[in-house]
Amino acid sequence: TMELYGALKLINEGPFNGRAFPNSSMVGLGMTPEGIFQNEVVYEFFTENVWRKAPRDISTWISKYVLNRYGKTNKFIDLAWQYLKNSVYNNSDNLKDHDSNAIPDHRPSLSPALHPDVWYNPEDLYVAWDIMTLNLDEFSNSSLFMYDIVDVTRNSLQILSIKYYTDLVYAFGRGDIHAVESHGNQLLGLLSDMDTVLGSDSHFLLGRWIKAATDNAMDMQDNWFLQFNARNQITLWGPRGEIRDYACKQWSGLIKDYYLPRWEIFVNYTLDIMAHNKTYNATELDIMIYEKVEFPFSYRLDQYPTEPQGDSVAIVKSLHKKYRPDTMSEFFQTLQQATEERHRKDKRNWIQRKYGSQIKRAKTQNIGYNPRLHHVVNGRN
Repeated sequence: TMELYGALKLINEGPFNGRAFPNSSMVGLGMTPEGIFQNEVVYEFFTENVWRKAPRDISTWISKYVLNRYGKTNKFIDLAWQYLKNSVYNNSDNLKDHDSNAIPDHRPSLSPALHPDVWYNPEDLYVAWDIMTLNLDEFSNSSLFMYDIVDVTRNSLQILSIKYYTDLVYAFGRGDIHAVESHGNQLLGLLSDMDTVLGSDSHFLLGRWIKAATDNAMDMQDNWFLQFNARNQITLWGPRGEIRDYACKQWSGLIKDYYLPRWEIFVNYTLDIMAHNKTYNATELDIMIYEKVEFPFSYRLDQYPTEPQGDSVAIVKSLHKKYRPDTMSEFFQTLQQATEERHRKDKRNWIQRKYGSQIKRAKTQNIGYNPRLHHVVNGRN
């Protein structure tokens, strides 16, 4: 529950290409997800491949999926899902996890700055958000539609948080303390609003996670132990954060009491060093965040709601009205291009690390032709 993500085109073509490969030993399909309960359209599309003999028309499949999911449809909701199909569910660069560096649940950092992956035009996501919000009243009786609109709202705010964070980083770079404070408040306010909208749907509640862990406790000490592990697994996952945030979740309660406080410390720390002309110290900031937020959180015993709070319809409409103007910034036109360029650089660096010595040796020692290196040198790897 961090990112709307999918690669429907690759899923649609890959298995059939594999079956058709000369001397293919492929006998079936399978999935090994570490985390589920998100991006349900991807799982449904993939599992249907078991029964198919050829790729499908994804647009047609999406239209049928929406009808089956909501029990009804119209041309507007169908269009919204086509926008999602062409954006968040259309990753095709064959690169690794795109959840890395999502601003809300990432440990705050100023140097190095965070660079979230955005492999699509954000406006496509925001247009889908527009359409779904305009159709809220007609589809509000569908629990699955309400889940989807909360999820789309969550992801829309997450992408917007990139702008607020980036604005803060640039303001710090030019020494504008007032702009840092303004953009910091924007970011903190967005996180608070994200917690509110997530709290209106039962699928995004920290309370349910903790309750599931403690339901079988035999006594109070057992309850504490189980609650500690439930909290620690989705935050530090280890005594000192050995794989910190590996299982992070954008859930109500977790944002309010874990991610938001981390970002509050970050904003206040940044303002303090600017006000007192100090040097940014990443280690100092990390220690503050660990001691004040991350370590204590695993031991806290706060009770969290296990039932939704608030009206999703009213909350989504309010947040859409509040934040949609900021999403129209030219800033968002650069995100997809920046991600693509960063990935090209990452691939070049990976090739150099893996094959650099072989390439150098082949050039200097007059080694015979190696077709593998030919493809690597010419970017066909």
